[in-house]
Amino acid sequence: MVSFGLVLLIFIMAIVIGAPIERAANPAALNYVPTPEWFFLPLDQLLVQFPQAWMIPVGVFILPGIGTTLLILVPFLDRTPGRQPWRRPEVMVPALFVVLFLVFEALLAVNRLFNL
Repeated sequence: MVSFGLVLLIFIMAIVIGAPIERAANPAALNYVPTPEWFFLPLDQLLVQFPQAWMIPVGVFILPGIGTTLLILVPFLDRTPGRQPWRRPEVMVPALFVVLFLVFEALLAVNRLFNL
């Protein structure tokens, strides 16, 4: 029931608020700067931090791949029987750093893209 309510809420918000639609593409315009969607902002900022051509695979494949692999392995690495987060600092501290890193990268990207 809760999931149905959330889907209905998102559906109503999509109709009422709507999606921002940009003007039609102009192939002759040279000053258009494409901006990534909000969920790609941290990855886009990683590309900015690795500007050399030979470092691009690090920002595109290696670092996100390592992060994804670690997230997949967390259930296998953490075998503590308890479920309380405050009793599991060896898992919660790295998770906190990952969340803070992603928020920091997204804020850097937003500041860069929107000149804040």
